[in-house]
Amino acid sequence: MGVDFWLGTTYLDGKLFLPFTVPVSNLGVGTYTLMAVAIDYSYAVVTNSITITVQAETSPITLGAPVFVAGNFQFNATGVTPGKSIVLQSSTDSTFPGNWVSLGTNVAGGSSISFTNPVTAGAHFFRAVQLP
Repeated sequence: MGVDFWLGTTYLDGKLFLPFTVPVSNLGVGTYTLMAVAIDYSYAVVTNSITITVQAETSPITLGAPVFVAGNFQFNATGVTPGKSIVLQSSTDSTFPGNWVSLGTNVAGGSSISFTNPVTAGAHFFRAVQLP
């Protein structure tokens, strides 16, 4: 049993043992097809692929300190792109990748946006994510 990994027509690596993974990094802006080709001991072949898009890095979104307003936290996010959807997410785990849960989505009308979220018990971490 083995798995060969491809980036488009470029061979990346082959693996004969678990874990069947190959890291890919430093891809430039563009669309790529990643493919895995698995071959078993009887020479049966199975192929699967995904297409990913790497976008240009934008300026970082800054999530300001929360303000307590009428029993809720209010967050201001700056550095967003007008017309783009911005998602406020929360996690009780700050380690990567964490268990991020979407709390609300707003469309930015300018370079900043506000979110309001109820106060909940326990420590929570927040982030704002801009959708493509």
